[in-house]
Amino acid sequence: MAVDLIKTVRTGTKQLLDKLSPRDATFENVILPMAKIDNDIKGKRLIELRVAFTENLSLGPGFTWKEEEDLEGLGAEIIQALPLRSSNGQRGVPLKKTYDAVLPSYVRSETRKEAFLQSQRIFAENVTVFEEIIILRDERARLLGFESYAHQQARSKLLKSPQELKTMLDEVSLHLLPIAQTELEALQRTKDPSGRLFYLWDFDYHHNKMLRDNYQVDHDLIAEYFPAKVTIQNMLSIFETILGLKVESLKCIRGDYIWHPEVKIFSIDKQGDFDNETGRVQPFHLQIHCPASHGAVKSMDIGATYNSLLKRTTLLQGPDNDAQWGHGCATTPHYIWGQEANYYSYL
Repeated sequence: MAVDLIKTVRTGTKQLLDKLSPRDATFENVILPMAKIDNDIKGKRLIELRVAFTENLSLGPGFTWKEEEDLEGLGAEIIQALPLRSSNGQRGVPLKKTYDAVLPSYVRSETRKEAFLQSQRIFAENVTVFEEIIILRDERARLLGFESYAHQQARSKLLKSPQELKTMLDEVSLHLLPIAQTELEALQRTKDPSGRLFYLWDFDYHHNKMLRDNYQVDHDLIAEYFPAKVTIQNMLSIFETILGLKVESLKCIRGDYIWHPEVKIFSIDKQGDFDNETGRVQPFHLQIHCPASHGAVKSMDIGATYNSLLKRTTLLQGPDNDAQWGHGCATTPHYIWGQEANYYSYL
């Protein structure tokens, strides 16, 4: 019903706009009210879509069933706790938790690859929902007079435009990319000195293995030396240095913001401007929320865009040099609720 109403109002608005100039009295008396109705309808539809997206995520996507030998690395206790398929003795690994919980532990590369790709293909029903949300966001922002949804979101943030955001990310990339490349090369030498491709599904496993074998890293033991208060202070100090920010703890805050004695409130200010660097990878959030035109976002292959940027930003290889292997952006509420445009909401 809402979709049909949107189409009807949109068609009528376009027909009138084709006939009238902004100076025409009818423009103010008819077009603007219709535009407001169109905007309100889009807003309600966006809420419906976000609810549907989240409800889909709440459903269990099922299991990936594996022979026990394929699960080498998980540990006998974990394997025995997994569901057992009595017909063939296979164990079921929950697809929703595959990537974070078990992928770094699998010893077999083929098992890691299959687990990674399956984790990127769950919640397929959210793909069309995600696409409609992105298109409606762009339409609504342009209807309100903004160049894009990113421009609309940025207006009330620390960084006031997508270009300011991109400049900041370029500056961060300029300093961090060489470090990332050096560390990845070191990990590559540990994994395979012959220099074969390093895939997305291999990184966590080999990184953990290198830390454990070469440096005897025990994360539980390390945590004892990093109390939360000191860690947060130093983490914010790093952000200040890298991002050019000034972070201060706020003492005089209304009680309704402090729901626990240990809750801390901080203010974040910008210290200075950044010099722009060209040729950096434009993040996914800018790709989908700051398109060149509305037609560009409607024709965009969002899944392929996400996958291509995932490879480029991690410096890791995907399957078969192909970007059509999943829709990871539709498997998380990160881009839909709360952190709608990621860095715009953070800043």
